[in-house]
Formats: sequence, structure tokens, C-alpha cells
Amino acid sequence: MADLVGILAGLAIGLGGALLVVAHRGGDGARRGLHLSVALAVASLFLLGGGEAVSSLAIVWPPGSAPTSLTVSRTSAYLVVASFWALVLSHPPASDRSPPSRLDRYWPGLALITCGLVVVALSLDQFMLRYVVLELVALGVVAALALGILDAPAHVALGQMPSHVWRRYLLLRCGDAALLCAILAMERLAGSFAIAPMIAAAAAAPVVPRSLVALSALAAVWVKLGLPPAGAWLETTARLGTRRFAWLGAVGLPVLGVYLLHRMAPVFAAAAHGPLLAALGGAGLLWSLLRASVGRTPWPVAAQQAHGALGLLLLSTAGWYSYLYSFIPVRIGLTWLAAFWVEQVSGALEQGPAAALAPDGSVAQHPPASWLAAFVAALAPRERAILGRDSLGSAAAEAQAGDDDGEPSGPLGMLARLASVAESRLYAALLGERARAVGAYLFGGLGRIEGTLNGLAGERTAAAVRTLAHMLHERVDVALEAVGGRLEDAARALSTALQRHHAGRLRRNLLWAVLPALLFIVLAVLGQISEGV
Repeated sequence: MADLVGILAGLAIGLGGALLVVAHRGGDGARRGLHLSVALAVASLFLLGGGEAVSSLAIVWPPGSAPTSLTVSRTSAYLVVASFWALVLSHPPASDRSPPSRLDRYWPGLALITCGLVVVALSLDQFMLRYVVLELVALGVVAALALGILDAPAHVALGQMPSHVWRRYLLLRCGDAALLCAILAMERLAGSFAIAPMIAAAAAAPVVPRSLVALSALAAVWVKLGLPPAGAWLETTARLGTRRFAWLGAVGLPVLGVYLLHRMAPVFAAAAHGPLLAALGGAGLLWSLLRASVGRTPWPVAAQQAHGALGLLLLSTAGWYSYLYSFIPVRIGLTWLAAFWVEQVSGALEQGPAAALAPDGSVAQHPPASWLAAFVAALAPRERAILGRDSLGSAAAEAQAGDDDGEPSGPLGMLARLASVAESRLYAALLGERARAVGAYLFGGLGRIEGTLNGLAGERTAAAVRTLAHMLHERVDVALEAVGGRLEDAARALSTALQRHHAGRLRRNLLWAVLPALLFIVLAVLGQISEGV
């Protein structure tokens, strides 16, 4: 069984490399990638139903250490099968591949290589080799981000693409650096890089080294799950499309993070960090949902972050194994459900809140889409194109648009519109555009009363009130624009200074330090494999 895992992983990596060559020469390997993914997924079903097994291939790395092999347990075998079947779902249908972008051409090969590396990482029973494979998986994720962002139509809003991608790469390196610290500490305690003896030695270690190992592993898991505030790489991945985001957000790094959490569970239990994990998981769950409710995080990303935080909450409970075995399908299902929800809501919101009113101003009999739009206006403001409007500038326009829109004019109409605009702007920071929908419902009936009483007031009063309102709005506009401009200039200057002082130097140093080290490690592993064969 373990030999089959090695064969499947090798086929995925080799065939993925061949598809990358085809894509580089201008060919389209999308259909081939889908067929190969289906074949590997069907072959992986033979891993189910067996017990723990060890492959016959022995790898010795670092030099002088004990030989290690691929070790497959029931848990890792199930995660391998789920990873291959999830890969099948990551390929967009033919209708979504026209016209093909660079990411569309390179995705089949890149996804196969990343999936093969994930399978190897789930099966290795040697921590240092597993760390090397984790680095390669992270490089695959960053490569997908670079291809997708450079082809994105909104790339201008993201700033300079290379620095944007490198910041995500550096964020992932922070998590791997924490994991490397934990590995080196456990190796010093156990005298070996084998995972089982290292975890046993860490669980039996004194309080201080045991706690340091546990906290370092927790930091690595936190970054790999993309929990806030380390979820920037997950938010950027959401720009690659729902299918690719669902796969990378479930099978890429998160499944390796949750499997690491599973393997390190004895250390967390010995360190009595169960309450801390529960508290952090609950806080991460609430924080991700709160950020999504105020529009700071897209709902598909918040769904994955909330699901990852739930794992920390359930680690020391009886529901952990149910969570672990359902991790990949539930995470993909939540992502698709959140994306579908946002898509439906965005379509309803485009109709506007006025669609919920009948022509006579009463509530329509069948307004499900409009009621849905009004209800979700506060829950998904970031996913709606309507957020790009200048709310303060539109307030003054609305306050004076009575005659142009065919609404009754006069002082009562002016005051009613001013009250509606004031209420909308007062709650705009918390409720987004929902206040506008509420105002439409509340002042729909007032418009009919306004038409009857409007003749009692003179046009001079209306003109005076309109002029006063215009002056107030104009002064507020100017003041806020000046304050906002100064803050924006200061933030831009600070960001530019920090980027010039730190990002360029740090990026170059890490590039020359990390890539040669990874190349040396891969060549050493290949040399040991060739000697073993």
C-alpha cells in the first residue's frame, strides 16, 4: 500500500512536469490534466481499507541519519484519497477556459505537482524531509498566485505584482520558520528526525522546552490554515477562481496544517494547552465571521478561516476525528456554498432595494430577491460592486434629486430626504447599504403624504432649506476630503518608505538564501534515492 502511495505521488509529479512543458510550448493540457487526475483518483481508491504499511524505498537524509520510508496509516491514506478526488474538482469546465489565461494553461501541471508533493508530505515519517516537501508545496501555491495575479483584470489595484506575491511568500515562510524551530528542538530532545520518537520525546520533556515546541507548532499550523491575521495568502488565493481556491484552500497547505495538528496532539495534551487551543479557536472563529460581516473579508475566505479555527476548538474533544476525516470535503463544500451565496446575493442586490416596493409604495407580494438583498446588504458588502460609490458625495445629490426623479418637492420632501440620507450615513460604517434599503421601506409611505401636504409650503422655504443643506454637505465634503487626503498621503509615504527600506532587501536576501538551500536539499535527496535504488 505504501509503495502504491509512492507510485501515485511520483506519477502526479512526473505527469505534472510534462504538462508544464506542454503548456510552456503553447499547448493546452487542460483536458489531459482532467483525465490524468481522474485516473489517479480512481487508482487511489485501492488505499482504502488497509492498515498501516511501510514502503520498500528507503531514503537517508540528512546524511548520517537513520533511513526513512513512506509510512501510510488509515488517516493519511484517507487524506491522500480525498486529495486526489478534490484535484478532479479543481479543473474548471470547458466553458470557463475560454479565452485561456496563463494560469489556465499552467494550472493542470502545477496542480498535479502540488498534489503529488502533498501526498508525499502526508506519508513521510521523517520531520526534516517533510519540512523540505512543505517548502516545495508552498512554492507551488505561490507560483499559482503569481500566475493568477499577473493575469487578473484588476491587477492595477493590487500594486506591484512581484512585491505583492513576495509578501505572501514571506508570510508562508514565517510559518515554516516556526515549524523548523520546533523540529530542531524535538531533534535535540530525541536525537533523531523520525516523527514518532520526536513527538514522544517532546511530550515527556520538561515544561519549558515542551511548551516552546507546542507554541512553535501552533504558529506553523496557524499560518498554514490561513487564520487571521495570517490569512492574507488565503485572501489572495480567492482571486484564482472558486474551484482553484477551494482546492488550494483545502488540500494545499491547510490539510498539511491540520495533519500536523493531529500528529502534535500528544505534545499539546502533555503541555496542557487544551484550554489555550479552545480559546484561540473560538476567538479565530468569531473574528473571521465578524470581519466578513463588516466587509473586511470575503465570505468564501471567512468560511475557510472559520472552519480552520473550528479544528483548534475541537482538537481535545471527541469530535476531532470526525472533523479530521471530513476536513477536505467539508472545506470544499463550505467554499462553494459561500461563493454561490455571494453570487446569488450580488445578483439580487443589483436590482436595488426599490424592487421590494410595489408601484403604489407598499411592500410587494413576492419580493424574495429584494428581501434577500436587504437582509444580506450588511453581511456581504465587499462582494458588491455598489461599494465603489462615494457615499458622502451621493448624499448631497440625493438630497437635491427630488424634482429630477419625479418626487414631490417642497420643505417636507426636502426634510424627509435629508432625514433619510442622515440615517443612511449614520449607520453606513456598520451596516453598509442596508440603511439605504431600510430608508426606502420607511419613507415609501411618507412620499404619498408628502405629495398631499407639499402645496402648503412655499417654494422660497424649499429653496432656503435646499441651499442650507447644500452648503452643509459641501463643507462636510471638503473637510472630510482634506482629512482623508492627508491620511492617505501619510499612509502611502509610510508604506513606500517601509517597502523601499525593508521589502527589497529582505526579498533579495531570502531569494538567494532559500532557493539555493532548497536546490541543495532536493539534489541531496535525489542522490540518496538513486543510491538506494
